[in-house]
Amino acid sequence: MSPHPQANPVVETAVRAWLHKQGPMPAEDTDLHEAGLLDSVALVDLLGVVEAATGQEIDLLEVELDRLTTCAAVVAELSRVLAGCD
Repeated sequence: MSPHPQANPVVETAVRAWLHKQGPMPAEDTDLHEAGLLDSVALVDLLGVVEAATGQEIDLLEVELDRLTTCAAVVAELSRVLAGCD
């Protein structure tokens, strides 16, 4: 498997839908932590949404939390974890 999988379109749709429910859609380069959109409670909620959309469980121990910055970065990291890449 490639160490950098392409973004999973189901993950991207789920993340964007979750962000949209949080309020106005942030700009692509918005740091979600700094904007107050992604704290520990919100992360658990987001992971549940992505798991429901994909039908796959996300092992939180596999998620590199420091990679969860922008919307695209969240999609890339969760896609990586779900694809089983390092």
